[in-house]
Amino acid sequence: MRIKFVLPMLALMAFLLPACQEQQTAMPKIGVVDGEKLMRDSIPGQEAMKFIEAQQNGMQEKLAALQEKMEKNPADEAVQQEFQKVYSTSIQKLQAEAQNAANQVQDVIKASLNAYREQKGYDMLIYSEIMASYGQTADVTAGVMEVINKQKVEFKPIQLPQAEAAQPAPASDAPKAAQAQDNAQKEPVEGKGK
Repeated sequence: MRIKFVLPMLALMAFLLPACQEQQTAMPKIGVVDGEKLMRDSIPGQEAMKFIEAQQNGMQEKLAALQEKMEKNPADEAVQQEFQKVYSTSIQKLQAEAQNAANQVQDVIKASLNAYREQKGYDMLIYSEIMASYGQTADVTAGVMEVINKQKVEFKPIQLPQAEAAQPAPASDAPKAAQAQDNAQKEPVEGKGK
């Protein structure tokens, strides 16, 4: 009777054993990418840097022209205020431009990572910056870089709501603005003495 019980059990185990082994060997396909390299060396990343540099150069030219005006007439408070306003607006705009360009490149990288992963049958792609150790055969940065470099990104200057406030006043209005400011500063002083 034992033979009748053991024999079917062995047959069942022999049947289930290969199924268990297949599940154990079906490991996920994982690739590793160097995110910094994708951002720095990709064509969209390099174009973003050129765009930011061009924006920075344009802002520096405006500031240099205003600084030259200040040097010619150091007592002109309207020019000093204009310089301060243009400077602070330029800093804000440059930061916003850099963030916008970085976001656009990140969007292209993310879309390219997804496209590469699906095309090559990877279950996941992981940034090398968070990996403690991995083999070079897992590195798929070059393949992803090819996908990214095929993408076209158009960088356009953004408009800040405060950018209009930083526009210099027309020359005919500048003396009036300076006069109004001088009057406003004198009134409180006169009122304190009474």
